[in-house]
Amino acid sequence: MLFALSSLPFYLLASSLLPFSPSPVSLFPVSLPFSLLLTYIKASDSRTPYTRVTITGTPTPIPREYLMKQIRNIIEIDEALCDGCGQCVPSCAEGSIQIINGKAKVVSDNLCDGLGACLGHCPQGALKIVEREADAFDPEAVEQFLAEKAANEQKDRPNLPSMCPSAKMQSLQPKTTLQIEGQRQTSTLSHWPVQIRLVPPTAPFLKDAHLLVAADCAAVSSPNFHADYLKGRVVMMGCPKFDDTAPYLDKFVEIFRNNPPRSITILRMEVPCCGGLPVLIQQALKQAEARIPVTTITLSTSGEEVQPL
Repeated sequence: MLFALSSLPFYLLASSLLPFSPSPVSLFPVSLPFSLLLTYIKASDSRTPYTRVTITGTPTPIPREYLMKQIRNIIEIDEALCDGCGQCVPSCAEGSIQIINGKAKVVSDNLCDGLGACLGHCPQGALKIVEREADAFDPEAVEQFLAEKAANEQKDRPNLPSMCPSAKMQSLQPKTTLQIEGQRQTSTLSHWPVQIRLVPPTAPFLKDAHLLVAADCAAVSSPNFHADYLKGRVVMMGCPKFDDTAPYLDKFVEIFRNNPPRSITILRMEVPCCGGLPVLIQQALKQAEARIPVTTITLSTSGEEVQPL
């Protein structure tokens, strides 16, 4: 790694990290002019996790990972093109791409293998492979990152034996026909819960059912959501933009393998970020090696059916 230092006297305390060091620990003064690039420090001894650079008496530890930069391929995301749809997130097995403040970002260089499995999933073409200096890909860091992420997700999930009312499964009695009283219509909902994150993969109402996978906004935009889309179906609802879709992918894979519905209807909005919903379902079907007929319906923001973008 190269360090640009001003013309300040400083001391470099070197261990066996420095191949030219005369002893295990050496202390020697160096004085440099402004903007001179000093020394390349080679991390060659795995027993020594840090070297130290002391400038005017202030020690600064340098973690080993910072000493292991290399020129390699890595994913670059153009934030100007990214619309935050999240379609790239499930395709990254290492979890290095996350949606942060409405944009896809590589959360850490050492989590990205640079192979580009995510490239074909961006409808805006915001992702590309570039060659630049970056931290080396670290499989152990990926394993730790995914384990911590899974632990945090598990912590956030409802505790089924003593869950809150919003997650308690219920069977409801839908009306066989819609009864109109003035402008009021009765519900055709046949079960609870309805959110993707709350519906367990083993829910009995999923087996051999006609499954409606609906974007959250669809129920609000469509004036006849119950009559046109929900009647005769079970529903799982979520938002592909703001929700973490990685657990959704795992859940749908489990459902399609072990508790498969008879058919799948995807109800999405016309906005680009909603395009992640059909992609998610197709990826889950592929991983589960399941053949279930899928129909996709796209709604405009005024609730009318339109052709997808």
